[in-house]
Amino acid sequence: MEIRKRKKPLKKVSVLLLIIFSFFMVILIGAGLLALPIFHKGEGMDFVDALFTSVSAVCVTGLCPVPDVGACLNLGGRIILALLIEFGGLGSVTIITFVAIVLGFKISYKQRVLLRESLNQSSLSGIVSLVKKIVFVSLIIQFIGAIFLVIDLYFIWNFSFIDSLGYSIFHAVSAFNNCGFDLFGATSLISFANDYLFNIVTALLIIFGGIGFIVIFDVIQKRGRFKRLNFHSKIAITTTLVLLVLGTLIYKLCNFNEFTWLESFFLSVTTRTAGFTTIDLANKLNHAMVIFSIFLMFVGASPASTGGGIKTITFFTLVTSVKCFALGEPQIHAFNRKISAQQILKAYILTTVSIAFCMLITFSILLVEGDDYTLEEIIFETVSAFGTVGLSLSVTPSLSAASKLILCLTMFVGRLGPVTFISFFNNRFTDTNVGSLRYVEGNVIIG
Repeated sequence: MEIRKRKKPLKKVSVLLLIIFSFFMVILIGAGLLALPIFHKGEGMDFVDALFTSVSAVCVTGLCPVPDVGACLNLGGRIILALLIEFGGLGSVTIITFVAIVLGFKISYKQRVLLRESLNQSSLSGIVSLVKKIVFVSLIIQFIGAIFLVIDLYFIWNFSFIDSLGYSIFHAVSAFNNCGFDLFGATSLISFANDYLFNIVTALLIIFGGIGFIVIFDVIQKRGRFKRLNFHSKIAITTTLVLLVLGTLIYKLCNFNEFTWLESFFLSVTTRTAGFTTIDLANKLNHAMVIFSIFLMFVGASPASTGGGIKTITFFTLVTSVKCFALGEPQIHAFNRKISAQQILKAYILTTVSIAFCMLITFSILLVEGDDYTLEEIIFETVSAFGTVGLSLSVTPSLSAASKLILCLTMFVGRLGPVTFISFFNNRFTDTNVGSLRYVEGNVIIG
């Protein structure tokens, strides 16, 4: 009788390394291609700027080291940039697996584990089917968005059909993946500030990309009936709607005579994850609005989406735990469901580490740049990079090469998530006896 050796479980640390390595390799390949003169027009960009642009695209941030990326790249360069954004938004592991499925390759156990971690899922069940749905739904949403944008650019703005098609496809890819790169010049989308169709289509692409694929599939399956949605979807949708309404009201009230309701709404949408802007941020945001924008960028999008930040679920968990503690309730709950102690602990750890990381990056850039920029400007750029947002107070293009490399690291950590890097210190993923160890409880004074 043939005795088969039992396969050793795949360690989570090695899985995390593969995910990080896949992103890193795509970034290096993208930087090498974008640095080639054959993809440039005009002055082009040097290798540091090409590396920064590649990191920003793969990490779906949109921070740009040059005033106008569209003026630096020709058609080939723009196509490469769009592909990098798509790879970054959907995840290199997801894209590579989908291509393998299309070509008929069998997806191994190790590849399924890798997919589970990259998609932040708890089970291997249906993971291959999930990849197919993610790619198909993403392409369909981007295709529909591009059609409406073509109509707008061709009939309203009188772009040629070829230009309308090219600009629309790139913008749909960038918006859905919550990136923030655009080809409309150094002023971003300011020219479209009063264009309702362009603003609404872009905002919907951003929202669909940032709400999370799990929520989209749940809404489709439950036919939009909120009461039947799962716990995760209810929290993600509720938090997103509250932040959108709150953001619109605060932006409008803080500068009532300057901002229209459309500008306020669009800024509320894009500040959390996308990085587009229809206003001049450096000149029109007062100090209070800058601080509020930093808050929105730090919260970011929802889990399993194309956006960054600490995520809406984390923020909701923090607020709910504070509310329940203040009311003296014995359990942290919402929508008639209890939030586990492990998830609450994870939310607080993620938030604490994220704040500490942003403070460290801000300190490092201030150390490098000296007194050339204010603390407010550097914090804004740092949180924008960490939250993979891409909004800027016109500081990033003029930073030194060292500061740009620091922001590259910030975007990389923000895209993959601080928890991914913290997990390297956990050597007990495969230890089945960890749960049997109990410590004697000790009392400490809190507060």
